[in-house]
Amino acid sequence: MYPTYEIFNIKIPVYGTLIFVGLLLGVLTSYLLAKKYQPDFAEDVIYSFIYGTIGVGVGGKLLYILVGLPIIIKAFSFGVGFKLIGNWIIQGGYVFYGSLIGAFIMLFLYARQFLIPLEKILLFLAPAIPLIHSFGRIGCLCAGCCYGIECQEFGYQLNNSLIAPPGIKLFPTQLLEAIYCFIIFIVLLIFFHKLNNGYKLTALYVFLYSPFRFFIEFFRGDVQRGFIGVLSTSQFISLVLLILTGLFLLSDRLKSKLKNSSSS
Repeated sequence: MYPTYEIFNIKIPVYGTLIFVGLLLGVLTSYLLAKKYQPDFAEDVIYSFIYGTIGVGVGGKLLYILVGLPIIIKAFSFGVGFKLIGNWIIQGGYVFYGSLIGAFIMLFLYARQFLIPLEKILLFLAPAIPLIHSFGRIGCLCAGCCYGIECQEFGYQLNNSLIAPPGIKLFPTQLLEAIYCFIIFIVLLIFFHKLNNGYKLTALYVFLYSPFRFFIEFFRGDVQRGFIGVLSTSQFISLVLLILTGLFLLSDRLKSKLKNSSSS
């Protein structure tokens, strides 16, 4: 895969380009949904999306640094700790769950600042999350990060990557996740009008994504992911989110059944 392309002899990262395209398509999707179902809220969708994007960048970077904290601590003993932190801030990657949490925090702050229900914001922004994530994972494939374990049967080589080991066929973790995230995007669009609730739609997204992320982590080959015991950081977060969203959706379903039975 090719991590960069050139325009007028200027090298441009493919990862950043695809993230930018994903963000544009994401905000367009959210805007069109608001324009169709609640036109007076379309402008707030754009502004809240900007807040969320800031949270994506800050949260993803912070968790990336926290995951690599043991390496950073060792680097301080050699006198290069601050330099390593600087390099990771400028050149390092992002951890998705950090970006997701950061986005939710910023959306919460936007809702509080402008006195808008967070549920309302999430309703229109939730479908954009897996769409953006899908483009991001294609970017990972091009950059060669988040690569899979060695797999001779149906793997692929990332010889142009500065991150992945060259000359070795690797499991297509990035491609599989990109496809799965796009499927979640379609599912959320299908359930958008049926659920008509931002909390439920967001919970459905997390409930669908978290078990896949837990499973695909077993096939990841990159080492800078952080671990909590035998589980990777993302696996641990996936388990917590799966339990929480599962309980939320189950509780909501039970409440709906009780409400229907009492009304009948």
